[in-house]
Amino acid sequence: MKTTKYGILVALMLSIFFAACKSDDDDVTYTDECYISSFVLGQLKRQVVTSDTTFMVSFSGSLYPLSIDQLKQTITNNEPLPQGTILSAALATITAQGSVIYTPASDTTQWKAYSSTDSINFSEPLLFRVYPLDGSVGYRQYTMSLNVRQNDPTSFTWSQPALIDSLADKVSGKLLFLNQTPVVLATDLVGRHSVITGTVSPDKVSFAWTEQPCTGTENGNMQQAQVYDGRLWMSTTDGKLLTSADGVQWEDVPQAEGVSVQLMAASDSALYACIQNTQDDTSVSYAASADGQTWVNVGMEHGERFAGTEAAVAYTQGNGNRRVLIASDVHHSADAPLAVWSLLEGTGEPWILFSIEDGINPYLLPNQTPLNLVAYNGWLVAVTQQSFRFSYDNGITWKNNTNLLLPADMATVTGPFTAAAQGEYIWVIAGKRCWRLRYNGYQE
Repeated sequence: MKTTKYGILVALMLSIFFAACKSDDDDVTYTDECYISSFVLGQLKRQVVTSDTTFMVSFSGSLYPLSIDQLKQTITNNEPLPQGTILSAALATITAQGSVIYTPASDTTQWKAYSSTDSINFSEPLLFRVYPLDGSVGYRQYTMSLNVRQNDPTSFTWSQPALIDSLADKVSGKLLFLNQTPVVLATDLVGRHSVITGTVSPDKVSFAWTEQPCTGTENGNMQQAQVYDGRLWMSTTDGKLLTSADGVQWEDVPQAEGVSVQLMAASDSALYACIQNTQDDTSVSYAASADGQTWVNVGMEHGERFAGTEAAVAYTQGNGNRRVLIASDVHHSADAPLAVWSLLEGTGEPWILFSIEDGINPYLLPNQTPLNLVAYNGWLVAVTQQSFRFSYDNGITWKNNTNLLLPADMATVTGPFTAAAQGEYIWVIAGKRCWRLRYNGYQE
């Protein structure tokens, strides 16, 4: 403990005070111990600002526990308080062995005795001193500061890593992440295929993009490309399946005689595709394969229902369940919503078709092309140049998020449009422009 002349005076005053207050019936033991064992914030208020109004809400500070480090003699909150929390006047409940006084750390002439009924200004660091009740001249001093989030956890932010100049003459492209590296499989006006690979800059903010021609991709359908088992996979317009380790050199994956493959999605454990027996045009199924060669039907014998598939995504839910989602144009009409099918992987259960009947579900998935389905932050997101629609219920409903504003020029850019999610970001490529979208959540 520390001692000062001021501390001696305070200790003497405290000993006189407690001696005067002690009655014959009191059973009080005075010791030379002095410390804070618990510090709990009371009710707090925060200012919430929306696009058209500002209002105040109250919440309990006890939801944000404070950590007391007795060795370093510091007090702070484990989790930052919500953005907009007002700290200028708040109550606190302090449990201490000893008597407590406090002052702003910036001005040690303003010491006050702590009272649970008096509000405290926590908007700047404070010093708390605890003096022993036995009149000893020492004290223990704590430095206290509260952290408040500076960003809205419900906000979205955009960044632009770099222009992809080599996409300027491309008519289509598919963005994928191969071992966490962004690659774009692109097609130009005359049907030539190339792979454009992104390399992070030394500042880890922007990317440099390198283009290389693809070999072995004749008739390749780049829009159906997937990443599975650390490799790139895609089918061709004539039903072959191709694979590549780097996107540059592609090779055929042998299939059983008469098997035609149209790749749709890839999970962590299987490739998914429409499989047709070319010897029997009516034999169409939706199937899964762990190696790209042996295909097993999954839950439905009528793969023709997916003939108009617009987009697909495979993802893992927070509870560990793996799902595959298909958006299909069963009406063959741009004015009608897409049908959404969902499969719970590895259970043997059939595909579920979410209702697309008028009036039953007001939040259907519009038929906007090109459409990209991505799994991000525990949600599904349908990404088009016109809108981003979020599904928080695994594909049943699709709603706009009012906190998200699209870049003003995204809808008017011509050329390839593709999106994919990786880590904290949704990446969007439109023409030769590249954006990254990040949801703040609690990542600051």
